[in-house]
Amino acid sequence: MWNKTTRMIQNEVRDLFPAYFALVMATGIVSIAAKLENMPQIA
Repeated sequence: MWNKTTRMIQNEVRDLFPAYFALVMATGIVSIAAKLENMPQIA
């Protein structure tokens, strides 16, 4: 069961469009910057 689930996740992640990774990274950067600037409503 675990191997089947792991394989399925790996196949799905492998096929993701690279821009999704960039979007997640940018969101994290904005969130960290907002927290550092004391903007909790955005962070």
